[in-house]
Amino acid sequence: APTTEAPTTEAPTTEAPTTEAPTTEAPTPEAPAPPRWGQIPGYGNCKKYGFDINTCYHDYGFVDGDCLCAPGLWEGHYTWYQWVCTKKNGAPHQTYFCDQHCQSCHP
Repeated sequence: APTTEAPTTEAPTTEAPTTEAPTTEAPTPEAPAPPRWGQIPGYGNCKKYGFDINTCYHDYGFVDGDCLCAPGLWEGHYTWYQWVCTKKNGAPHQTYFCDQHCQSCHP
């Protein structure tokens, strides 16, 4: 004899709403602090001759306070400056001389 089976109905599945963990963005790295001109030996002496002072010595591992800004006299006029670095990270170090754009930086 034939059997009759009741039709099966599946209950609709409902998924619980997913809650994603809040995303936290990685902190943006801080930009290097601007130079503290008062901590740069000779800054005022170079600035009074109208030089735009940079801190290119950072490229060679020196920090503010390691290097002295020394203006250079040419034919009676201060036309250039150099960095004279006698410390590295605040500790005594072999003296390095860097031109004002640090294209050359050597003992």
